[in-house]
Parts: sequence; C-alpha cells; structure tokens
Amino acid sequence: MTSIGHERLTNPLAQATTYLQLVPYPAYYDHMRAWNRTGHAPLLGRSLPPLRPFTADAVETALATQGAVVVDVRPFADYDDGHLPNSLSAGIDGPLSAWVGWVLSDETPIIVLGVSPDDEREAQRELLRIGYDRILGTLDGGVAAWRAADKPLKATTQTTVAALAAALERGDELVIVDSREEHEWAEGHIPGAVLMPVSQIPAHAATLPSEAPIAVHCAHGYRSAVAASLLERAGVPTIHHITDGYEEWTRVWR
Repeated sequence: MTSIGHERLTNPLAQATTYLQLVPYPAYYDHMRAWNRTGHAPLLGRSLPPLRPFTADAVETALATQGAVVVDVRPFADYDDGHLPNSLSAGIDGPLSAWVGWVLSDETPIIVLGVSPDDEREAQRELLRIGYDRILGTLDGGVAAWRAADKPLKATTQTTVAALAAALERGDELVIVDSREEHEWAEGHIPGAVLMPVSQIPAHAATLPSEAPIAVHCAHGYRSAVAASLLERAGVPTIHHITDGYEEWTRVWR
C-alpha cells in the first residue's frame, strides 16, 4: 500500500517534469479530461478497425466535399519532394499525434498517407488514442497512385542554414520564420527572424509579407516541416524549408 503523497516524496518518476507541466501544450489536451470521463470514442477492442483504401478520385472528392485533410506521415524529405496540395506534414518519426492534435480539430475527417501500410496503421493507432477517430482511410497506392491518376503534386523547396546565410549576405529578399517555442527563441535566434511557433501559424500566417519567399526553420527540421505545410495551407506562395535548423546555425556561426 502507498499514497500519492508518499510517492511524490520518494518516487523519482512522480517528481519528474511531465509534458503536462510544459507550456504551451497541444490544444487537444483541453478536451482530454472530459473525453476520458465521458468515453469520447467507442472502445477499440483487441484490434484496430480496418483502414479503407481510397482511390485518387475518391480522395479528391473527400477533400472537396467533406473538408477532409490528408495527414502525410512520411519523413519530411519525402513530403518536400512531392505531396498532395494542402496536406499536413506530420511524420511518423516524430510526435505525430501531438501536432495533429494541436492544429486540427478532432472533427476533421482525416486521410492518412504513409510510406507503408504499417506506418499508416501506426498513425491510425496514435490518432485514435487521442480521440481523433474520424479517419476515413488511406490513399491506395500512395503518392505514386496520385501521380499515376494525373493529379497535381506540390513540392517544398529544401535549403540549409549555409544557403540561408549566403542569401542573407547577398541581401536577398527573404522572410525567416522561426517555428520554435518562445523559450527557445529567448535563448538565441537568427538575426531578423520572425517568431511564429507552429501552433500559431494557422491564426497568424496572414500577417507575413506575401511578396517575399518565406524560409522556415525549427531546431532540427521536424517542426519546420509541419510549419511549412501549414504555411502552404494558409496560402503562402513561396516556402523554403530549412532542413538542418537552428542547431546547425549555432554550430557553424556561434
């Protein structure tokens, strides 16, 4: 037998800083208490429900008529190389559910797109665990099927901090968006950059200049991939994704 008080005094795990103690935290956390009390979603049982395979035409229809969003869980290098227009990048190699839960409503119909069926099933599992159960299915055949159906693809221009530094030295017209959190910004940032954490982009992207290319970075590349996809969804025409991030900037130019 034990007590909460005793564990708080003696148990290192009970004393550790948790994600809930960090601010800000994903928007879906605001709903989790009520969801857990009321049983927001039906119990899944021992296995996940099947993911319905959609043709490219069916995906296009769902996007146009149901307000669906493609959540692209491939690594950001694949996303940048070619993706469905206005899809959300949230790689399976990072905290996918946290970012989807931060920037999409739980009422949003979702189509999952991954490198493999296993990745798509893992993404489904992670999203169902946070109450995002309006998962319509997957794009059967992935991006290759979309391309084969002669549907439009978009690409995000990748760049590095070295190329960014060269552009700044030349005086190129460029807006640098730092998609990290405020406490990271306070510890150091690229001169002239605009702070806009990922979670704020849907509400504030319209405040960015529209005539200049936007170069977006984070610490290492994952969050800035999410940010770049959100900027595209907000209508920003020219986006450069800085893939090596602020950590590389501090290493080279400290």
